[in-house]
Amino acid sequence: MWLLVGVLTVLLGLLAMLQYRWTGEIGRAEAERQQHRLERSARRFAQELRHEVGRVALAFRPDFRGRSGDVRTDQLDRLARWQQTRHAELVSRLVVLTRSSSGELLVDAADLGADALASIPLPAGLESVQQRLEAAGDQGRRAFRWDWRKQKQLARMVRIV
Repeated sequence: MWLLVGVLTVLLGLLAMLQYRWTGEIGRAEAERQQHRLERSARRFAQELRHEVGRVALAFRPDFRGRSGDVRTDQLDRLARWQQTRHAELVSRLVVLTRSSSGELLVDAADLGADALASIPLPAGLESVQQRLEAAGDQGRRAFRWDWRKQKQLARMVRIV
C-alpha cells in the first residue's frame, strides 16, 4: 500500500513537471504567433501607407508640360480633382513653389476646398527645398530632381488621419 502511495506521488510530481513544461511551451508558441501576426500587420500597414503616400505624390507630381502652361493653375486643378477621391482627407493643404519672371522664389498655398492660391511665407521644414531651388538658379527645372522616397520633408507635410 505504501509503495502504491509512493509511486502515485512520484507520478503526480512527474505529471506536474510535464504540465509546467507544456504550459511554458504553449505560452512561448502563442507569443511567437502573436509576434508574427504583429509583424505581418505592421508590414501590411507600412505597405498601405507607402501606397497612399505614393498616390498623393503621384497625384500632385508637377507636369511641366501641363495643360494650361501654368504650374500653379495645373496644381490647383489637381487639388480640385483630388477632393473628389475617396482619400481626400489625406491632403489638407497644397503648397506650390514657383519662380517669378525675375527669378524670385514664390510660395503659394491653397487649403482643401479653396479655389485660388494665396501667397504665404515658406512653411517650416521646407528650408532645404528652398535652398536647393535657389542653388539651381537659372539652370531651370532640370537641375532640381525631387526624390519622394528620400525626402523627410514629405513626412512632415503629409497629415495622417
